Amino acid sequence: MFIDNSNFPGKAVPFLYKTSNGGKTWQIVSTYSEFIIGDFADAFSDVYCLNSKIIVIVQGGYRILRSNDGSNNWGKQEPRNTNYSLEKVFFADSLNGTIVGRNGTIFHTTTGGYPTAQELIYYSEIGGTVYLNDSEYRECLVIDKPITLIGKGINQTKIIGDTLRPAIIIKSVNVVLKNLSVLPKTKSYARFEDCGSYIPTNGMEISSSRNILLDSVLIHGGEDISGTGFTSGGIGLLIENSSNIKINNSNIFGADTKDEQSYSCSDKKGGDGLKAINSDNLNIFNCEITGGKGANGWRMGAVPSKG
Repeated sequence: MFIDNSNFPGKAVPFLYKTSNGGKTWQIVSTYSEFIIGDFADAFSDVYCLNSKIIVIVQGGYRILRSNDGSNNWGKQEPRNTNYSLEKVFFADSLNGTIVGRNGTIFHTTTGGYPTAQELIYYSEIGGTVYLNDSEYRECLVIDKPITLIGKGINQTKIIGDTLRPAIIIKSVNVVLKNLSVLPKTKSYARFEDCGSYIPTNGMEISSSRNILLDSVLIHGGEDISGTGFTSGGIGLLIENSSNIKINNSNIFGADTKDEQSYSCSDKKGGDGLKAINSDNLNIFNCEITGGKGANGWRMGAVPSKG
């Protein structure tokens, strides 16, 4: 693959070419319109092809362009400090890359240049390891492929749900989570007269999964944010239709109801710490599991457990 910073309609506009036969023939795969910003498109400084899918471009000395599908679609990234002229880029794998600028300036990424944990998961390799280096990630994560997700510690790395879903949902085989905290929101609706209309958000859910390891994690059920006082506490960890789940050195808590007012609805209570349904081979070692007010530490439905 190579670039051509030739002139087009009186402007310096980049073109991108690629070959699939060792250079015998070349074709334009991306034209200036995809890289133009405002009334112009800055020239490309460098192009790096990690493989046939992942292509990273330095444009204009301050913008990074990345394609994960062989140049069909592009995403733009801009380093937080753009006062340096960026010139060369190199990626060792899909997440670890280095960009060199003028005067010896070097930027390094361990996240593929992506700002969110979900993007890190999406673009990581199957069976790969993702390191969460920021202190907080305000998003809800879906893990649907084999991966290892490692934070810096339960007090240093927090996944804080920003929607009304569990902060983490696992639907895969061979997933490892280590050294992080999980803090979701509570899901509730606005029909105050109907006790059954309020549904708590669970901290984490593992569904239709196999061979899952949670090590040194802190999980809380969703706290009530409705302001109504009629919401049950969320379950810390819900496991359904899954097998071979191992939990080590972790703390799991169901959430309390917001206040005593919640008991005006007879079925409203704190969330269970852990609830397992139609699952088997659940191994728990050196963990504290506590339910919210009026709830169980753990509750098992057809679950042989150990530990």
